[in-house]
Amino acid sequence: MTGLAVASGFLILAPVAAQAAITLDFEGVDTNPPSQQPIVYLGDFYNGGSSTLGTVGVDHGVTFGNKGALVCLNTTSNFCSNVSRGGQGDPASQAGGLAFYDDDSFINFADGFDTQLSFVYAALGFGTGSGGIYDGEKGTGNLLASFTLPVLAPGCGPAYGSASFCPFEELQVSFAGTAKSIWFTGVTGYVVFDDITVGGGSAAPEPATWALMIAGFGLAGLRMRRRAAVRS
Repeated sequence: MTGLAVASGFLILAPVAAQAAITLDFEGVDTNPPSQQPIVYLGDFYNGGSSTLGTVGVDHGVTFGNKGALVCLNTTSNFCSNVSRGGQGDPASQAGGLAFYDDDSFINFADGFDTQLSFVYAALGFGTGSGGIYDGEKGTGNLLASFTLPVLAPGCGPAYGSASFCPFEELQVSFAGTAKSIWFTGVTGYVVFDDITVGGGSAAPEPATWALMIAGFGLAGLRMRRRAAVRS
């Protein structure tokens, strides 16, 4: 009985496993060279299919709203838009980003994700964008977390085509539960995203896990009191 109680204590105190992180960096969607004409919609690029250009990415089970599109990012050698990372961030993620060209602004994750969401973004416009993390697809179900996307001051020099959407800033959101979608509001034409990373980190214990942990602490306390009684 004592051995079982000790083993159970180890089991219930073990952290809840978090899902492995995945990152959508939008590189390789248009590679010859990245451009803005015609508009390239992501489609099933990250879902075992292809973009409207016919390019294929890693199958993460991720889909976008119909007008989720590639944005070409200016580099020192390619001026193709009014957007640039300005040389900041991952050196291998400087050529492509994501924008939404209508209000159907969502990202679905068929396998779900937990723990946290992070991304970098650049924002210009007439108001603050926002977003929500939901446990259903297309922004349905329960709201697990929400966030705002304040307008950022522009500031890239001529080396990056004097891009107005530059530099990007990072945003990170932690939450409990399993999410299936991210829904954005007020971002159409005003916000560009890159390096969207979901999952990873240390997951917070679910309510049922907390209950088991409390029960385990109770058993441990009872065992210690019995030992003390025997010794006295």
